[in-house]
Amino acid sequence: MQVGSLKKLFQSTDKNLESLINEFRKEYGSILDFVIFTLDNPDELGYDSFLINVTKRAYPPYFDADDLFSFDKEIITGGNANKIRKYIDNMRLRNLAKKELIYWTSEGPMNRLIYGIFEGYRSAYIEYAHFSRIYLFLERLYSRALDRKLEFNDLLNIYFSGLDKLITFNLDKFDMINHKKEPTIDFFQKLGKINRPDQEVINFQYKARQIIRMSLSLTYGGYGSFARIEEEFLAYLAGCSAVKHNRNQITIEDYITAYKTYYKLLKTDVTQYQAKPEILKELGLEVTSQNSQNGYIVCDKCGGYYQLQPGESPDDFSDTCECGGYLIYKNDLDN
Repeated sequence: MQVGSLKKLFQSTDKNLESLINEFRKEYGSILDFVIFTLDNPDELGYDSFLINVTKRAYPPYFDADDLFSFDKEIITGGNANKIRKYIDNMRLRNLAKKELIYWTSEGPMNRLIYGIFEGYRSAYIEYAHFSRIYLFLERLYSRALDRKLEFNDLLNIYFSGLDKLITFNLDKFDMINHKKEPTIDFFQKLGKINRPDQEVINFQYKARQIIRMSLSLTYGGYGSFARIEEEFLAYLAGCSAVKHNRNQITIEDYITAYKTYYKLLKTDVTQYQAKPEILKELGLEVTSQNSQNGYIVCDKCGGYYQLQPGESPDDFSDTCECGGYLIYKNDLDN
């Protein structure tokens, strides 16, 4: 099946791509086959034209202290972008990233890469802009799932569901019910000091991205501009993986985890993650049916499930089933 997929991919491309794939698999084996063998059907990886078309947000301000959180005006209706701004300072994860991934001087924010040199460690690799890509993707994926522009309650669900925290800490297991651990200020301090990868890792990522870029550019004309956003998000995820495993430098294994997390996210119905009622109450907002926590807790091993009752949250449950399987939150039982 894989060989057939590869032949199909080669038939629709050129000899250069075929050579790149063969050389990559000869050097690194099958570790990225779950991506390579699906490039001929990019929709199966979660791509589509709507997702790719984010070029207007490709280069948000890195160091503008007054606008560290930007919005995609194309997919947010009316004045909802301005309406949600008053609540952004309550986003704990963003506040940690803002504090630790930007170096603040008396004259304003300094480039984190320069700061790393001043502090004596090999230039910092992860910046605030890498972190902010979480919300770019969540906004886009949420709008795509609803097939409409985002409204105020949608934004509340995106920013206050805790999915950003789950992605950051749980990575490719972000769909597991595990709310007991979460990124701390220490986590982001270590993330801000992640060193640049060594040449072996740089070569791996360059060759992997070369294959993906070449293949997807044949399908999506605007992929070249989107690729940079994608690469920054992958770097953030790889950095999180390194910190989680107590490393101060990204490895190839961290990038593999990043790819698994990224493509799992692209295929996830993110609308099942709702703003937590207790947070909405803290913000002085009413809990409505549009942002209430409904759905099911499902075991990935035995298939047992429990329907959440009014007032209950996935936070109320442990992360494992009695059978030893992991508990996953689902909006409905059909997905």
